[in-house]
Parts: sequence; C-alpha cells; structure tokens
Amino acid sequence: MLEEREIPVQSLELGMWVCRLDRPWAGTPFLLQGLLIETPADVKMLAEYCKTVFVDVDLSKPEIAAKLRALPRPANGAKSPFSASGAVQAAMPPPQVPAPHKTGRMPTPDDLDTARAAIATLVDRTNHLFESLREGRLVTREAIEQAAEPVVRNVTQNQDAFLWLMALKRHSNYEYLHAMNCCALSAAFAHELALPPDRINAIAVGGLIMNIGMVDVPDDILSVRRELRSDERAIVQTHVAHGIRRVEAMGFSDVDTLAMVRCHHERYDGTGYPSGLQGAGIPMAGRLAAIVDAFDAMTADRPHRFAISRSESLHELYCQRGKHFHSELVEEFVKCLGIYPVGSLVELNTGEVAIVMVQNALLRLRPRIMVLTNELKQTLGHFHSMDLSETREDASVHILRTLGPGAFGLDPSELFL
Repeated sequence: MLEEREIPVQSLELGMWVCRLDRPWAGTPFLLQGLLIETPADVKMLAEYCKTVFVDVDLSKPEIAAKLRALPRPANGAKSPFSASGAVQAAMPPPQVPAPHKTGRMPTPDDLDTARAAIATLVDRTNHLFESLREGRLVTREAIEQAAEPVVRNVTQNQDAFLWLMALKRHSNYEYLHAMNCCALSAAFAHELALPPDRINAIAVGGLIMNIGMVDVPDDILSVRRELRSDERAIVQTHVAHGIRRVEAMGFSDVDTLAMVRCHHERYDGTGYPSGLQGAGIPMAGRLAAIVDAFDAMTADRPHRFAISRSESLHELYCQRGKHFHSELVEEFVKCLGIYPVGSLVELNTGEVAIVMVQNALLRLRPRIMVLTNELKQTLGHFHSMDLSETREDASVHILRTLGPGAFGLDPSELFL
C-alpha cells in the first residue's frame, strides 16, 4: 500500500516521487500519474503551483525513502489516504504481499504461453458458464471458483503478460468478454492493494460474476442501438437483483464476492443503484467493482456507442473521483494499470505508432512498447520493442498521444494473435 509524506515544496529533494499535490492535477502542467524530482527545475515549477505536495516513500530513490521513513508522522496519526483513510483501512487487514507481478521486462515466450493457456481455460469456462445459465442448467459455485483460479495465479505472477493477452482477446459476445476482463482487472487491482490471497481470490470471482444477472435481461433491450428509454433502463437495472438471487442460490457467502455483485453500480456520491448507498456505506469491494466495471465497459464497443481508449477511460474515471468513484481507489487503479495501460495504442513524437507492452512502475510515462508502424503509419514487416525509460534523459522519443481502438486501421489482435 502507498506510504506518503506531506512535504513543503521548498524542502523537496532530488529523487523524491511526488504522487499528489495540494490542489487538483488539472490546471497544472503535471500529469496525474506523478512526478519524479530529477532537477531543480522540477522543484521550481512545482513551487509555482503548490505549497506542499505528497511524496510516495516506496517510489522515491532508496536513500530518500530511508530519510522519509524517519520523519515523524502527523500528530493525529494520519497517514496517506491510500493506506490509512478510515474507509479503506477499515476494510483492509495488514497486507500479506504476494509475489511481485510487474516484472519490468518484456514477457518471454514462456510467460505468454502460460498466460495464453490460462486465458484459454478462462474463455472455455466462462462460455460454458453463461451458456448454462441461459439454458437453465445448473452452475455450481465450485465451477465458477475454478474458472477464476488460473486468472489469480497468472496475474499475481506476471500481470503484464496476462493483461497484454487479455487486451488482444476478441470475442463476439460482450457479456463473456466483460466478465473475463473484470475478473482479470479485479485480481490485478486487489493484488495492487496488497490484499491477502483469500481476498484476491474472492474479488476475482466477484469480477467474473458481478454482471451474471444480465442473462435475465431480454436480448432485445441489450441490443438497442440508441440511448435507453427510462423504462428500458429500469429493466436493465434489475440485473443486480437477478445476480444476487443467482449467486446466493449457488451458495456464495464470501462478503467481498457478494458486495461486488450487489454494489458494482452504487456510486460514491449516492447517485447509483439499486440502494443509493454512498461513501463508506459502500463496502470496499463494491467500490473496487464499480471502478473495474466502468473502466472495462468504456473500453468496449457497445450497441449504442463506440469504445474509447484505455487511457481515455482512466482519465474519465479520474475526472469522476470523489463523485461517482472513491478518490483514493481511483488513484490506486491508475497506479495499477499505469497512465498508458498494457495494450494501449500510442503515437510517438517520431510519428510512429506503437502498443504498450510493459509498465514502468517508477516512470509511468515511459513504458516498454512495441513499434508497429513507421512515421508514415505503414505497418512494419518486423516489429521491434523499445524501452522509453532509456530515452528519458534527452526525451528523444516519447509518447505524444494515445490512440483510439482501430486507429490507422491497426488491429493488434490480428497483428499478434
């Protein structure tokens, strides 16, 4: 979990990682993913906008981190909102940190083969799950838990490889793909929060089945190619009640799993459904589920609207923090996926188009990428990888902007799979 120290700008030192400001990131020249203090010019620019900032201890340079940890905490005992806000901390026990899952290297063929086998299992079991539900056949709790198990194992071992292949996965049925994506994203998010293994498992299962009640919503409503009328929207919203009924009948009793099914459409400001819960009245797993569900829905084509990019979806979540979504959990979700999530298409300042392959935990603007085109947007005969962190000194190559799905006719699923 994130450990922060509030530092006056004039006391900043080189090597400190600034993760929050004393004002919103919007309206400043800095990006929401944070800033590593590398030169006195960074401090000078921060001083033009802020009086104090919050420094992430773990992401700062080791010698700086040691100094930060020696600083006294505030008199009231408060720490970072990520690690000590009442709403989050009350729901989270002391962390039992699993094995590292962000390797910082390009996935090897073995990594990808392992992830590909897990995804194939997930696809097969998810298809069977939804087909059985639609046909009225019995689906057991054990079968659902078995479907989620390889996802948790792979995400906690090598998140980049697994999410890379999930980003490329195509499926004709949005329901199935959304369930699989939410399962993987929920597992990754729970792992980022340093939850214990049993809670990661329960949350991954919750991600897989939180929209299970959609099988009870008529197809003619789900396939409408326009904004839903109020009466149609009311019918869609019944999927939460249907989902609760189904998972309870299957014998699910874990509080995190049930909270995800019940609360993934509740909103932090109380404007959600079905119960209009707000703030800490929404269980932590429910707040997590709302973020995951909304993020994946925005990145997929739907009958009534086109998908937006993963980076745009993160930006939309960030704009809604403190309103629809819990601010600190949104910040952690951005930290989990990175400002340019794995699988994002990006345009470089050179004119080339690339796809993000691996996150850089310290320099989130500079991930490892695979270059797909030349500067004229012509697809290369042989793709090559590039570590943008190696170009940071002179900024000779950097990401100019993110691109929407299918930009310049590029379909990574066809290029790589």
